[in-house]
Amino acid sequence: MDKKPNVKKPSYWTIAKKRIKPTLKNLLGLKAEIYIAILSFLLSIFAIFETISHDKLSVRPELNLLGHFDDHQEILGSELVNNGIGPAKITSEKIYFFGHRVSSMTELADSIINRKMQFWKNKDSRDFSYWDMVGISLPPNKSYFVFSVEKERMESLNSVIECFDKIFIEYEYEDMYHNQFLVHFGKTPTN
Repeated sequence: MDKKPNVKKPSYWTIAKKRIKPTLKNLLGLKAEIYIAILSFLLSIFAIFETISHDKLSVRPELNLLGHFDDHQEILGSELVNNGIGPAKITSEKIYFFGHRVSSMTELADSIINRKMQFWKNKDSRDFSYWDMVGISLPPNKSYFVFSVEKERMESLNSVIECFDKIFIEYEYEDMYHNQFLVHFGKTPTN
């Protein structure tokens, strides 16, 4: 019987050494692979930031404070409308009347009474409807009245318009990502 020759199998490292020769061509190939990997990694990071930016814009609220006079309901006032595609949380409000800061809508109603701008038939600040908006989350395509007066309770439409012309309201609101925005109604107060 013939015996098989005793041949050692080469180890993995000897095969690898024979396959990859440290030539310029091989080294450039390795560098290209590394550059491609780094470039792919950087592009992935850029794509992540672009996605985050897109997500933030896709839920951004856009509040508007509008003067409102509705002939059908016969209401005069100011309406806060969310025309954006995301909810808005009202975080603070600033109210000015005749250029002086008032702390709340209640104080605004009292200031109107004290200024002898009593345009209500009953001469009562309760005829001036208002809502505290701080802390409210306003969903998309919704609106709330900030303040209003019903036409049947008005003594003179011109005095109401003159009074509303002296009111300045500014709301600070934030989106889901806590980005801050401002919206205001009326002429900027001058002290």
